[in-house]
Amino acid sequence: MRKLSILIIFFLIFPVFLNGCNNFKEKDNDYFEKKQDFSVSANCKQNATNYKMKIEKNGSQIKLTYLSPKYASGLTFLFNTETDSASYTGLEMSRESETLFKTTTPAAISKAIQDYMSRPGENIEATTEYGDYQAKIDKTSGLPKMLKLKNQNFSCSFD
Repeated sequence: MRKLSILIIFFLIFPVFLNGCNNFKEKDNDYFEKKQDFSVSANCKQNATNYKMKIEKNGSQIKLTYLSPKYASGLTFLFNTETDSASYTGLEMSRESETLFKTTTPAAISKAIQDYMSRPGENIEATTEYGDYQAKIDKTSGLPKMLKLKNQNFSCSFD
């Protein structure tokens, strides 16, 4: 009788165990490693303007450098946890992060990158203080593929 009870319990618990393993496996397949530090080129569009920029993330620091159009080439924004700065043709401006560039698209890009890097998954829709954004991450490389900022009418694809 005891063996029969153990056998019945085994057949009742074993399917639950297998189901739990399958759920873990599915979640495990959704997980992938995002590159926390990267340097990518971005083809961007805001309203009717197309431009190209280089986006670099190193730890908590994010650097955005405009490559085109020609009039913006070399304009650089640097965002990190302590101070933010902007530079262009030798001129540099720096202030504490709470007060600098609060309404600029580069600040919104930086905040979205920081936010989506901390979230799981490859297709992310979330909100920061700059508004709603969508991001896609390449599961194979762990690098960003696309970013859209709704409030800024901004979108970019990463090379």
